[in-house]
Parts: sequence; structure tokens; C-alpha cells
Amino acid sequence: MGTPKTGSADAVGRAGGAVLSQLYPRSPIDVHVQVLQADGGELGASVSAAGLALLDAGVALRGAVVAGSAGLAEPPAGPPVALSDLSAAEEAAGGPRLAVATVAGSGQLALCQLSARLHQERLRPVLDAAQAACRGLHAVLDGVVRARLRQDTAMEH
Repeated sequence: MGTPKTGSADAVGRAGGAVLSQLYPRSPIDVHVQVLQADGGELGASVSAAGLALLDAGVALRGAVVAGSAGLAEPPAGPPVALSDLSAAEEAAGGPRLAVATVAGSGQLALCQLSARLHQERLRPVLDAAQAACRGLHAVLDGVVRARLRQDTAMEH
């Protein structure tokens, strides 16, 4: 296990783009994320964790923020294939990687970061794979958050 990584203020701050900041005038809202062990996808995990922390803290948001990544694998035979949720080995392979964060419900992009040049004909499949990863993660997190709310509400009665 390497040295723990702290999510950069810029990357984790992307989740803050969904904060309804007009409700918190002159109030800084900071979220710090530390990745203890990584096998790829640190940016997506950090942004998603920050979004979940904001939800858990009761901060008013436009929608839950989740992030995912996708890349393009070029097998020796056949056409390139878009892969989502890249591992460290897939990220290290050097192909183009796209990190995307979305605001759930609106489909609005809070982050769209491409690591290398990518021809526009190949961008759409990679973007679709990254957004599909975000939708899948949102579905899981939505179920977990709703279960937590039901549990908290049941404890109050």
C-alpha cells in the first residue's frame, strides 16, 4: 500500500458545483477526501465520496453528484472498445481516459476531464460509457441513501 492520497481541492470541489450556495452566504463548505488504497478511479471515487458526504451532512444540492471514468481499449484485432470504471492497470496502459461527474436528475456535467487526445468519432462511445457508469453508481447510492433515511426516520419514532 502506497502513501495515502488526498483528493485535490479542484477535483473534490466539483461536487460543490451542485451545492445551492445562495442558501449559505459567506459560508465556506469544504470536503476533504483521503484515498487510503487505490486500484484506479481515484478521481471518481473522491468526487462521489464528496457528493455523498454533502448529502449526508444535509447540504442543499441540485442533485447528488457521482463520478466515473471510461477509456478506450484498442485490441490487436477488431475495433476499439469503450471500457468504464478503469482499473489502475487499464489507466497505466496509456490510452485516453475520460473522467465525468454528473448531477443526478439533471444529467448536467459537473466535470469532464480527458487525459489525452481523442478523435471526435471515438469520443461519443467513451462519454456514453462514463455516463452509464455514473447512472449505475447513482442508482446504487440512491438506494443506499434512501435506506439510510428510512432507518433514521424509524429511529425517531
